[in-house]
Amino acid sequence: MNKTELIFAHGTSPNMRKVAESLPPYDLLKAYREATRTFNTTDIVLVVAAGENVEGFQAFPRSAYIEQAFRRWTEQQRSVHPIAKDPAHKRMQMPADSPAFWLVVEMHEQGIIGCCAIGAYLQRDAAALS
Repeated sequence: MNKTELIFAHGTSPNMRKVAESLPPYDLLKAYREATRTFNTTDIVLVVAAGENVEGFQAFPRSAYIEQAFRRWTEQQRSVHPIAKDPAHKRMQMPADSPAFWLVVEMHEQGIIGCCAIGAYLQRDAAALS
């Protein structure tokens, strides 16, 4: 049996990590894979509303998400935000063929939006290969 391990970018806050870890890894990776096929890019942002009865994720190519989410920001302001600055693969220092994406968690009740880069490594079980 294969196992997938999610890893978080250095500097992810403990609170954001806790929220991200509460999401089913299978669902995150499924949404990422569907988005890569839909948008024909691996540079993906997944958005989820925490604490609400919303099913699933919204997915965007990172460039489209930046244009939508940061439309009122100047180029200088955008240049320092992690999502606008680097693709998740670069932030995670992962090869392009490994899953890596930005996760944005909207917590509307608290008026908070958090983000983190997430990568995944597929660990193949040696017994499954023989």
